[in-house]
Amino acid sequence: MSDKGIDTTNFDQAPRLVSSNGLAGTAVLSRDGDRTGSVAAFLVDPYSGYAKYIVVAAGGVLGMGQSYHPIPWDLLRFDPARGGYVVSIDKTVLDGGPSFKTGSEPTFDRTYTDRVLSYFGSAIPPAITPTRV
Repeated sequence: MSDKGIDTTNFDQAPRLVSSNGLAGTAVLSRDGDRTGSVAAFLVDPYSGYAKYIVVAAGGVLGMGQSYHPIPWDLLRFDPARGGYVVSIDKTVLDGGPSFKTGSEPTFDRTYTDRVLSYFGSAIPPAITPTRV
């Protein structure tokens, strides 16, 4: 059983789709299994419908003083046995990356996303041109 109450003993029977609201607070773990933080939000590309980033809440006490770290989706994988997301970077890399505090959220425009992707070494995706239906 995960810390979110999701039965992970029989993964084939687990739901394949979950509400993003239900994932808030899900553990984010290092490759070594240490808790890095928890899911605060997903950032979705409105044109493709795909999650592009996960925002990890880290540090703080009782929600005070937390910092939020956007991480490219391709650096994470869900591990049902651990009941959380495993990030393929070290905590020191996460801590040194782009982050923000409550009340100082960035605008996730092209400049900011380029900064995040550049920091984590992810390939910068081409600009998406919306199509008319």
